[in-house]
Amino acid sequence: MECEFSDIPFYTEVRWLSCGKVLKRFFQLREEIDIFLGMKGKPMPELSDPRWVCDLGFLTDVTQYLNELNVRMQG
Repeated sequence: MECEFSDIPFYTEVRWLSCGKVLKRFFQLREEIDIFLGMKGKPMPELSDPRWVCDLGFLTDVTQYLNELNVRMQG
């Protein structure tokens, strides 16, 4: 697909900060993921819904902010 990224990081319970990284990458790749799921016959209509995408973007931003805050607090 000539995408900027070649993979998606997986969430691990050992490092909860990875959740923010997974969300960020998913958000960046949402169009490619939508195309891929459509090709596999498993459409996800939420990826085409602007309201849902806006909520996902908000969740991604908040999670990233909390991750940065946590890292700063740990020194």
